[in-house]
Amino acid sequence: MSININLSGTITVIDSATGLTNLTKSVSAAMIIGSSFTQMQNLNIGTAVTNLSLPVTPVQFVYLKNLHVNQTVAVTWTTPAGGSVSVITLEPGAVIIFTESAPGAGITAISLQASGATTPVEYILGG
Repeated sequence: MSININLSGTITVIDSATGLTNLTKSVSAAMIIGSSFTQMQNLNIGTAVTNLSLPVTPVQFVYLKNLHVNQTVAVTWTTPAGGSVSVITLEPGAVIIFTESAPGAGITAISLQASGATTPVEYILGG
């Protein structure tokens, strides 16, 4: 199987006081042609570290969203060039998106840890 993952859209910055649009930026990102992907619409994680199962190593596209209304999700990942690093703590409703286009580059492991029990996340991983 051969897959392409594309992300496209518009970032718009509007001054809520004046109603004026300060910036409109078209964005587009694409993963190079890959071989596999996986997605989860509602995975409940807890306070123990949860390792995500990658569809291929390295993954070159990551979309991850914290679906909880008041709990956080710490994201840690590993790249081929380095060790495991703490990337970000996703606040409630926060999203992180990562794309890589260089062959052999990307993420080789991803783990999540929530601030409370039964914290739902959604994700798409591809490579």
